[in-house]
Amino acid sequence: MKSLSEKIATLLLGLFLFIFIYSLTNKEQLYTIIYLLISIAFEAFTKKKNPKDIFYPKYFLILFYYLYTLSGIGVSQIRQTDSQGLYISQGVVSKYIVSCLIGLIGLYIGFILASFQKNKTISVKTITAVNETKINKIFIIYIVLTLIINFSAIIKKFDFIHVESYADRALSYRLERMESNSTGLYEVFLVDSPVLLINYLCIYMFFKRNAYKIKYIYIIPYLICITTAFLSGFRSALIDILIPFLFILHYQWKPLTITRVKLVYYSIAGFLGYVMINLLSIIRSSSDPREMINLAVDYISHNGFNFLSVDNSGELETSINFMRLIKGIQEGVTNFTFGKSLIDEILVFIPLAFFPSRPHSVSEQFTILFYPGVYESGGGMGQFCLLEGYWSFGNIGVFLTSVFYAFLLSRFYRKILPYLVISPVFVLLYSQIFDKAVLSVVRGGYIGSIKACIISTIVVIIAIYISKVKKNESSLGSQF
Repeated sequence: MKSLSEKIATLLLGLFLFIFIYSLTNKEQLYTIIYLLISIAFEAFTKKKNPKDIFYPKYFLILFYYLYTLSGIGVSQIRQTDSQGLYISQGVVSKYIVSCLIGLIGLYIGFILASFQKNKTISVKTITAVNETKINKIFIIYIVLTLIINFSAIIKKFDFIHVESYADRALSYRLERMESNSTGLYEVFLVDSPVLLINYLCIYMFFKRNAYKIKYIYIIPYLICITTAFLSGFRSALIDILIPFLFILHYQWKPLTITRVKLVYYSIAGFLGYVMINLLSIIRSSSDPREMINLAVDYISHNGFNFLSVDNSGELETSINFMRLIKGIQEGVTNFTFGKSLIDEILVFIPLAFFPSRPHSVSEQFTILFYPGVYESGGGMGQFCLLEGYWSFGNIGVFLTSVFYAFLLSRFYRKILPYLVISPVFVLLYSQIFDKAVLSVVRGGYIGSIKACIISTIVVIIAIYISKVKKNESSLGSQF
């Protein structure tokens, strides 16, 4: 029998879902109901095959896919235009809804196909013994070398006193990347990777040490980095910093179990995170804490809490790009590329330093074609995960790319899962994959997210390889 707390939790979750659906427009309600029916049908079929892990990629990917696609429908109903004021007809919206549902089915089928394999997450005969000490030494050597080469840029990530606001930095950063072929490599190897490893070592020592005074000394640099990222207004950087801590806590320290009661707590935590991310888009024109508070108070006093609506979330609006593409193909502005878009996106994997004449990414091609003024000024329109597949082969491309991506992501997860309970280094690796391949993929594109995964983990992968992993015959009973 269900306990009283479980009954209350079920009631609260049901009430929240009812209120949420009731607040939507008619098209949003129709889309949500069909989305739920498809999800319930597939979940019933795959229930026994789902790992009992809250960070199984499918859960978050299906949720984020829903939020982003729903936002596009809501914006089109309210404004009836794209972000630049161009009219979006209801016929385009209907085609968009059909394509999004086809993409959803493709994702589920990809996850199902990946589950048809021997269950290696329960018992592993050959497991890799990771030399944590050696890998950490490699990390430290790398950090020291990059600090010698690029001290000022790295230390900026921990300088919460002199922080450039998003408004001051975002445009100039885009222009720098457009003008230089080596900016991407510089950021990856001499800024982002050392900062990631510094934060990881702080987290690692925080959990490893038992003495409280020493534990909290190690966590101070990490907290400073979080503060700096928040003040800078770069939402992706903030999430990037927070995820490793949460994942190490979950896989190495105290697993976050899935129950109805805890789902209520997770929902509250998720809502607070949603509030923070959307609030940050309002206050990031300044990096002064007092000014940021004033901006928030001023906005709320004039506009209320409408920034919390899915329809008004600037973070979620990239799905409108997909509608613009559908409209462009419908009106003959562009045509299906029959695979060229996918090939171009794959060629973007090659750094500009090695291939200066490589094609533009699909997101850049989209902006150049539909919003040339934005591109020339150094701006960007973001990406959308269905865009590259649809531009190539229409809804067939949407379906096939969704199946392939979900299959690849799920297979990777099932391969790495046994290592997550024995090695924090592999947890760090998975946290970065999860960030790029799950949390950011809907707005970043399927192929683009694969590239981002490789870039963000290349140093960690090299360190694991250099550490000369030894194989031992053993059996591991996974707790998931």
